[in-house]
Amino acid sequence: MARVHILGGGPSALAAAYDLVKGSDFDVTIHTAGWRLGGKCASGMGFLERNEEHGLHLPLGFYENFFNQIRSAYDDVSADLRIKSWDKAFTKRNTVVVEQKVQDQWFEWPFTFPDRSGADHLPGDLAGEYIAGNPSAPSNLERMANRILERALQYGTSLAVSEVEGLADIGKSLVAAVRTAAGGLSPDDKMTHLKTAHQGIREGLEIVSAAGAFAALKAHVYFELGVAGADALLNLHRNNRPLSSIDNLDFIEWLDQHAVGGRLSDETRNSAPIKMAYELVFAYQNGDTARPRLAAGVGARGILRLLFGYDGAFAYDVTAGMGECAITPYFLALQKSGRVTFRFFSRLTELEVSNGRVASFKLRRQATPKGPQYSPLDGQPKTQWPATPLYDQLEEGNVLAAGQELANGGFDLESSYSAWEGVGDDVVQVPEGDFVVLAIPSPELTGVQVGFGPNQALWEQMLKKVTGVATLSAQLWLNCSLKDLGWPPTGIDVPDPALIGAFIDPLGNIADMSRLIPQEGWQDPARKGAKNLPLGLLFLCGVFQDDAPPPPAGRPQPDYVADAQAKARQILADWVANAAPAIMPNIGGDVLFVPSEVAGGNVPAINLQYAGANVGPAHRYITSFPGTITARIPPDCRQRVGVSNLLQAGDWTDNGFNAGCLEAAVTSGRMAARAVIGGEYPIYGENDARW
Repeated sequence: MARVHILGGGPSALAAAYDLVKGSDFDVTIHTAGWRLGGKCASGMGFLERNEEHGLHLPLGFYENFFNQIRSAYDDVSADLRIKSWDKAFTKRNTVVVEQKVQDQWFEWPFTFPDRSGADHLPGDLAGEYIAGNPSAPSNLERMANRILERALQYGTSLAVSEVEGLADIGKSLVAAVRTAAGGLSPDDKMTHLKTAHQGIREGLEIVSAAGAFAALKAHVYFELGVAGADALLNLHRNNRPLSSIDNLDFIEWLDQHAVGGRLSDETRNSAPIKMAYELVFAYQNGDTARPRLAAGVGARGILRLLFGYDGAFAYDVTAGMGECAITPYFLALQKSGRVTFRFFSRLTELEVSNGRVASFKLRRQATPKGPQYSPLDGQPKTQWPATPLYDQLEEGNVLAAGQELANGGFDLESSYSAWEGVGDDVVQVPEGDFVVLAIPSPELTGVQVGFGPNQALWEQMLKKVTGVATLSAQLWLNCSLKDLGWPPTGIDVPDPALIGAFIDPLGNIADMSRLIPQEGWQDPARKGAKNLPLGLLFLCGVFQDDAPPPPAGRPQPDYVADAQAKARQILADWVANAAPAIMPNIGGDVLFVPSEVAGGNVPAINLQYAGANVGPAHRYITSFPGTITARIPPDCRQRVGVSNLLQAGDWTDNGFNAGCLEAAVTSGRMAARAVIGGEYPIYGENDARW
């Protein structure tokens, strides 16, 4: 039987393997570096069996391909899972709060999205309809522009009854404009009325009180973004241009062209919603928040999907680790099929292309399993991923455990910057009829030797343009709840556990993930009689600024990584001491949880929390900068690179969405699998760039 060799173990690799198992007779081998699956979605049980994540992951409600597959995987292996169903593993979140600073005071700005739950249409159903050959009508930019205008008009009417000094008069003038704009006027005529009304809102920014200024600022930003965004979409519609035609522009630059006066105001440019749009995809050059860069088409598509494309909830929280909720079902389902072989501790170093096909590939063997193969899962039942290799299964286990690259000790075998040189090289031959799926992130591929002959320049251009940005992740276990810390200081009601964005960089994105605590190992009898448990858990994330260009991939860089980790710890300590009190006035060293096993020691409480600098090439978040999207290569890359048996998968490919996220990765993996299978069925989202 012919085989598909998948190089990489992230979501795109798993998505490709899953569709291959379901839709073909191919056998599959997944070769991946390190001891676990998941890529940037990996998580592991670390210090005292607490869950440690690569970052904050919230599968969004429009992640159709992901939910379509993961729901199926849960059905496949429900009996083997600790969390038996997808809707228990993923719980709804419909509110996000952004922090806005006005006159040196922070205000919470909540956005609550309507719940679109219904037994007749769950997230993932639409993707299933596409694969079944029943795609829906393509999205219409004019219709979306009209919906944006209607929301702006509705918001204008609400201001007329505002009790904030000065806003009622603004609202009343807006009501008149709204009434004039009603009654079947064209979008262009509505736009004219809105632009006139908007002048009154700008005057409201001069209101003296901070609360009044914040209310006026919200109105101003809503209207300016609504007017500019709707006009920009209508312009594309009138000229029959897709969103991809503006990917050479930055998102703000594109909106500038359609703003009153030809430029967004400084108040809007610096507003929390704009900042959140960039932070959602870590869209900053070299991690520098003073250098926002986001391809306009990619940014617009993401926002339109967020607003209008979700089913069920706006977003979903995992109820345990991301690895257990989103990766384990894939792994167990593929394992159960009996047609998928996993080869851990296998890092790709070379792809040999000969006579227009991949003839072989070379893998650096990082460790030697004692048995026939490595068994990666831990816990009871075995559904959790460890934060370090299970050293007792490895011949080199004692030596590997002595490393100091991981937070819990050991060498970081998931990074090509590791000082661990491995135990040898394996060359895998690719017989005629076999396929190779390259599912390794583009920053990591810069360290892999590949030769595409006359098409090498195309490949090199992709690697140069489709880069990665380093990120920072942290987790704080608390002796109290977030409410006890004094958030929100303005006292607003937040219906969901808090999801906070646009706060002080570089840890400006915060989520209350206290619901994970019961799923962690704090109550494990192995804790030697320890009695204390954390009462709260916060996840923090943001970009990590590179002070210089990152070192080349594929070469040991232990000092670079160690320096970055030390910097991450210092950033976290500074954030707790200096930034967090602005919105969490009761935070302090005594609120940080210290397990009784280590209480009374010399380790500061802040050093017992988790902080990670994701600086390794494979760990970096894929960028979508202006002028780079056309350099991406589609998953079915055979014609573009001139290699007949090579496909590629990942959020770094030209997959329709073209932003770093789980859905883009899964979509790309499904596109690669379809090419191998030879299918002609459509895949949801692959043509989004043509809106």
